[in-house]
Amino acid sequence: MAWPLLDALQTPADLRRLGPAELRALCAELRERINGVVRETGGHLGPNLGAVELIVAAHLVFDLDKDRLVFDVGHQAYAHKLLTGRHRSFDTLRQSGGVSGYPHPGESPFDVFRSGHASTAISTAAGLLEAFASKPETRDRKVLALVGDGSLTGGMAFEGLNHAGHLKKNLIVLLNDNRMSISPTVGALSAYFNRLRNLPQARTIQQDVRRFIERIPRIGGELSEAAGVLRRQGIHLMNPGQFFIDLGFEYLGPVEGHQLERLVEALRLARATEGPVLIHILTEKGKGYKPHPKGEESYGPHALSPGQRVKEEAAASGVVAPAAAPAPLSWSKAFARTLANAARRDPRVCALTAAMEEGTALEGFHKEFPERYYDVGICEQHAVGFAAGLAAAGMRPVFAVYSTFLQRAFDQIFHDVALQGRLPVIFCIDRGGLVGDDGPSHHGVYDIAYLRLFPNLLVLAPKDEEELEAMMAFALAQDYPCAIRYPRDSVPAAGTFPPPEPVELGRMETLRRGREVCLIAYGAVAATALRAAERLAPEGIDLTVVNARFVRPLDLQGLAELSKGHRAILTLEEGALPGGFGSAVAEGLADLQLMPSRFRRLGIPDRFIEHAPRADQLAECGLDIDGVARAVRELLRS
Repeated sequence: MAWPLLDALQTPADLRRLGPAELRALCAELRERINGVVRETGGHLGPNLGAVELIVAAHLVFDLDKDRLVFDVGHQAYAHKLLTGRHRSFDTLRQSGGVSGYPHPGESPFDVFRSGHASTAISTAAGLLEAFASKPETRDRKVLALVGDGSLTGGMAFEGLNHAGHLKKNLIVLLNDNRMSISPTVGALSAYFNRLRNLPQARTIQQDVRRFIERIPRIGGELSEAAGVLRRQGIHLMNPGQFFIDLGFEYLGPVEGHQLERLVEALRLARATEGPVLIHILTEKGKGYKPHPKGEESYGPHALSPGQRVKEEAAASGVVAPAAAPAPLSWSKAFARTLANAARRDPRVCALTAAMEEGTALEGFHKEFPERYYDVGICEQHAVGFAAGLAAAGMRPVFAVYSTFLQRAFDQIFHDVALQGRLPVIFCIDRGGLVGDDGPSHHGVYDIAYLRLFPNLLVLAPKDEEELEAMMAFALAQDYPCAIRYPRDSVPAAGTFPPPEPVELGRMETLRRGREVCLIAYGAVAATALRAAERLAPEGIDLTVVNARFVRPLDLQGLAELSKGHRAILTLEEGALPGGFGSAVAEGLADLQLMPSRFRRLGIPDRFIEHAPRADQLAECGLDIDGVARAVRELLRS
């Protein structure tokens, strides 16, 4: 397909040579390009279609060779990538060695930070601006923070607003208000923004009220001060953006986010304004989404899986695809099924999510138990503190959260949960391990290392759905906090493992008995360990395979027995090697003074693993069957 305007752009500065009609045509090209590629490769469709005019306007008004545009929830940066030299390589989006789905300074100097989490941009942008202001040669630079997809519900965003308002530098916050994160945004702040959206004449009303109050005559010295109070109170009552004004920002908006001329006007006004400015921009998530070439325009989903175009075109043509085999059960859905069963048995069980109802598969729980379901918004720190309060009052809260996002609540896990002692909060940690094409900001590889630090916290990982159910029952019966982690993958099929042993506090189970070499696996990688043992058996390498189940408390008695019965031990985990499960085993063996002559840890190496298909990432880290078998052979040769 021809892209006449995109193909002609050499640098973002070329935008300034285009007239209004050409700029509108460029926005249409950007949408078509994003639509076409994401329907092939998968990716974040809705946020990017909604931000097209906003990003074009930012590149038009500001010189991003020297000014800086910082993205929050960086999955809304596709149009920016297309305008900054990645149009011709955009077909490689989220593919191994291709264009990242998030801002990446290694790809382009126009990408300032790698950003995949929410609520961070205002703080980093304020820091950039403060440093620029301290040097004469950079003092005139502008810094923009593009915030959206519900990220203004996060506490860090308010910390940034608070400090930026105090600093009084010329920070420009672009609030991309599309009423959505992944699901509709929740909370009192969302309701506040909805009121602002419903006041299209708000700024005119505000100006009229100011003029009216300024005409009130000052009647005597004593009434002079009262009139001033009346003026301030009147403005406060009628100004839709007073919340931000009170924080020290000039508020502009609401501005229609799909009318390029109005956006450009607002951005130019912000650029000329002294002090921090927040522009409230109204957009529609998924604007211009076309499900298939002949389909009607409709607002698109947050994200698409790879190969969506083929499915849509088959559906549009009326071709009936042959019946496919049922999709394997995902760990997320296995968790949701397990939790719903537990909630039916125990009225104390409740579920929490931080704006990830669909991602953690809690839609069914929400529907069945609406009074025991809490979506707190993109606020992981608050979610943990809230769960602590629920648990202290007798509930059994289960916080379903991606591993990468739980990192944001490290202090709350320590202070509000573990430090309290007997507080039965359950963390169900989804996406524990490598996540594929979302890349390093979304890998969940550090939870094992940091969760095993805390006293009072029990840390577990199941090998299959049956064990997940047993671990959930075990956790709900405890008076201590528990963490259960599982990967972004399918649950192993029934019959993969021998009949299970009961889940007992800090006890391993043996899956296969062999000689000489013991492979200790933590969590779902136990299936890989068993298959590697089967592959090695014809070579005369007879492995013992153990399912660790717990990393805290660690089964020291079991480790002692394994060490005495084997001369080589290999640990296996889908987590970071520094401080992880293998490190815990090494510490335990060292404390027992039973370290075998041959010991090796297999896990995710001490570097960031770039975006690629999950299978490729596992192979890169030696965590597939071939890699585990190879590690066993190398260990025996050492």
